[in-house]
Amino acid sequence: FYLKAWPSLVGKTFAQILMAFPDAVPIGVKKRNKDFGIKDDHGAWLDSAEDRLDVRYGVELNPDPSYVIQVGDEILCFASDDDTYAPGPVLDTPPPDDEDRAWQHMPSREKKVGGDV
Repeated sequence: FYLKAWPSLVGKTFAQILMAFPDAVPIGVKKRNKDFGIKDDHGAWLDSAEDRLDVRYGVELNPDPSYVIQVGDEILCFASDDDTYAPGPVLDTPPPDDEDRAWQHMPSREKKVGGDV
């Protein structure tokens, strides 16, 4: 697992960057603000070290897909080595909603046993 800030991803949503890494899998974000502070789930700044421990130093696994990457945020990726991966092009629009995905429109391969088929 590797943490790294990628300036080219600032302003993109987590959903948009999911497919941007051909050789890694983004699984989380270490959130930072301009002063390297950390916000809690409600957007309040955490000042004490004790508060920061409660949010595991700002690392959020599987963040909301609509979370927008900020300056100083680091992307947590699962990769084979820290120098073998980098983001490629990022889609300008997020992936389609679940109901639009092609796999949901594929015919079922279920077999029915007995009764009317």
